[in-house]
Amino acid sequence: MPLLNLAIEQNTCPGKTSWFDCAEKFLIFPDSDLIPLSDIDIAKSIKKKLKHKGIESLFPLQYKIYDYIQNDSQDKYFKRARDICICSPTGCGKTFCYVLPILQSYLKSRATTSIIIAPSIVLCQQIVSVLNIFSRKFDVDIRMSGNHDTTKDHIIWVLTPLRLKELLYKQQINHMNLKFIIFDEADKLFDQKHGDWQKILCEFLENNFKISTIENWLKCIKPIPQKIFLSATLKDEPEFISEMNLFQPVIFLTDKNDNSKPVINSNLKESFLTCDPIYKSLILAHIVLKYMKEHSKLSILCFVNNVNVLKRLSRLLTQHPDIKVSRHCSEMNQNKKNHNLNRFTNGKTNIMITTDSLSRG
Repeated sequence: MPLLNLAIEQNTCPGKTSWFDCAEKFLIFPDSDLIPLSDIDIAKSIKKKLKHKGIESLFPLQYKIYDYIQNDSQDKYFKRARDICICSPTGCGKTFCYVLPILQSYLKSRATTSIIIAPSIVLCQQIVSVLNIFSRKFDVDIRMSGNHDTTKDHIIWVLTPLRLKELLYKQQINHMNLKFIIFDEADKLFDQKHGDWQKILCEFLENNFKISTIENWLKCIKPIPQKIFLSATLKDEPEFISEMNLFQPVIFLTDKNDNSKPVINSNLKESFLTCDPIYKSLILAHIVLKYMKEHSKLSILCFVNNVNVLKRLSRLLTQHPDIKVSRHCSEMNQNKKNHNLNRFTNGKTNIMITTDSLSRG
C-alpha cells in the first residue's frame, strides 16, 4: 500500500506559523488497489455486516485511517490520541473513515460515546442511515436529539451545530465515556451562522477534561476524546479549525502536495463543459439522451443546485418516452424519497435528479 510519510516534527518547524505546515502528513494514493476485508484486523461481526451489504473491501483512505486509529489507541489508555484531519475529495468514502473506528471501539468497550457533527439535518440523516446498517446487530444507540434517556454511556450522537448547542446547554451529553468527536464537512460546519457553537464545545471540553496544561492532563482520570475533521477543502484554507485546540494533528491527504490537479480514483472520469446559462438544461438533456442510447442498461445520477432547476429539468426530460425520471429533494416527505430512491436503485427509473444539499453519500 503506497503511503508517503511527509512527517515534520511538531515542535521543530522554524519559520512555520500554521498548524497545517507543522502537522505530520500522510499522502495516500486513491487509485491504489482496494484492501480486502479478509486482510483487515476488524471485528468479525463488522465484516459480516459489511459483506451482507455487498462490501468486500475498503478504499485505501478508509483502511489507512482505520489502521492508524487502531494502532494509535491500542493499549495506550494513558496516552492522548492525536487529532486527525482528513482532506479528501467527495467520493472517497470518508464516512466509513470514522464509522468503522467508532463501531470497533464500541465492540471493544460498550461504554463508549461519540459525537458526530454535520452542517445540516439532511447530512445527519444520511450518516444515521449508514450507522443503521449496524444498529440492530450491535444494539447501537444512535441519537439525533435529546428527547429520550441521555444518561446511557454508549450513545452515538449525530447532530447539527444548533442541536449540539442545545444539548450542551442542557447538559444532556454524557462526557464520561466520550471517545470521538467527528466534524464532518468541517469547512461548512465552521462557516455556520450560529458560529458560537465552537466556543461552547471548547468550553465543554475544557471544563470536563481540564486539558489546558500538562498538570491538568495528568490529573485527568478519563481519556481525552479524539477529534477527527473531514473536509474536501482543508488544504486550501486550513486555519478555520485552528481554534479547536488541535493536539499533535495528523493530516491524511489524497491529492498532491502542490497546486497541480488532484489525484482521483482511476475508476472515475471527469469532464467539464462550458455553455451559455440559458442552454444548460437543453444541453444536459441532450447529453443524457446520448448517454442512454449508448448505455441503455446504466443509470444516471444528476445533481442540480436548487429545487427550481430540479423541477425544470425533470419536466424537460420526462417529455422523452425513453427516459424515466425519479426526483429526490427536500420538499418531499421521507416516504416519497425512499420510494423514488428504491425505484431508481431497482432500475425502474433510469435517471435520478437531486439537489446539491442531498448529494453527499
